[in-house]
Amino acid sequence: MIRFENFASYNQYVGLKEPLDDDIDIGYYQPLRMRATSDPVLIDFYRISIKINLVYSNTPDATPITAVFFNSPNLANGWDIAPLPTYTGMYLQLSKKIISENRFLFKNYLDYGQHEALYLTETEAEEIRTVFELMTPYYNSKKKNNTVLLSYVNVLVSLVEAFYKRQFSTDPKQYSISQIN
Repeated sequence: MIRFENFASYNQYVGLKEPLDDDIDIGYYQPLRMRATSDPVLIDFYRISIKINLVYSNTPDATPITAVFFNSPNLANGWDIAPLPTYTGMYLQLSKKIISENRFLFKNYLDYGQHEALYLTETEAEEIRTVFELMTPYYNSKKKNNTVLLSYVNVLVSLVEAFYKRQFSTDPKQYSISQIN
């Protein structure tokens, strides 16, 4: 099993852009450049992945979904998006260091890596997309303003937490698709 200690090696493996920072990595999926399948891998950081119009290769009716997936250190995840990934979306990767130094921002986030996917409504997906659009210039800036960037990360995590509560207060048995990377 391959273990990825940092964003750069993982991003290269998956086919994502090179990260600009060692503690926070923000980006958008570019399906044509991405790896379609992988045996389980381990990562040594935290990841929130928002996938829009994702089709599982093992779903009989192949109905696209929009969902948030969580990855935590030392949890093995593999994927099979055949024939090629066609979804869009965004991802946020956080080092253990940034989480440790900002525990107050990530109250419940560390528990999500153990849970199943969070399914989003169109409105929720749009809210998350808006936060990413606001966050991206601060990430891409040569003069990084980590205070503002972390504030947007906090907003994103808070939205996800609120959506998670909505999902599981509705019908916990309804959401049973397996977690993928």
